[in-house]
Amino acid sequence: MSETRGRWGRWPRRGAWILVALLAVVALMVVGLEVAVRQPGVRQAIEERLADFVAERTGLTLEIDELRISLVGSWLEIDGMTLGSPGEPSILATEHVELAWRLSSLWDSPFTLKKLVVTEPELDLGAPTPAFPIQSETGESAFALAIEHFALVEGRIDGPVPASEIRDWIEAWWLENLRLEGWYGPQGLDLDLDSMGHWRRSDGE
Repeated sequence: MSETRGRWGRWPRRGAWILVALLAVVALMVVGLEVAVRQPGVRQAIEERLADFVAERTGLTLEIDELRISLVGSWLEIDGMTLGSPGEPSILATEHVELAWRLSSLWDSPFTLKKLVVTEPELDLGAPTPAFPIQSETGESAFALAIEHFALVEGRIDGPVPASEIRDWIEAWWLENLRLEGWYGPQGLDLDLDSMGHWRRSDGE
């Protein structure tokens, strides 16, 4: 009787050790993935997949100088990024992009960014843009996305060529020293904008 109790008494401890071992394996897998995504070949594959993702959904070409990513920390940083129609001048160029996402939103909708910070973005409203879809066939947004906090720092926007009616007076206009903060989600959009506007007369003044 005592032998039977002793044998059964070992099972809880053995089960606990198995559970610890399984958790250690999972931890090693996470560490392995974290190390893997820092390898140049893996980062290049991620950059190519991001470019494919953007091209499939928007028709825009994405180019990245350098990418850093942490799966454990759920963040991504990009140095030197441009977006534009293939073979055309860039619509958007930026020095640095930093974002962090909520891990739970990877399997839930919408995909939620905790933070998105874009440093020194330059937006050219006169550059050609493809007619990418804003709504899906069901009428729902094609981009199920929420951003808890976003910020644009030291941005610039170059306006499109003015309409012919005013082109004799205004040759070009632009905004610089642009600072923008806010949030975006199913509830709507909230913005706080600060910038300095400029325009150039057609006579050069």
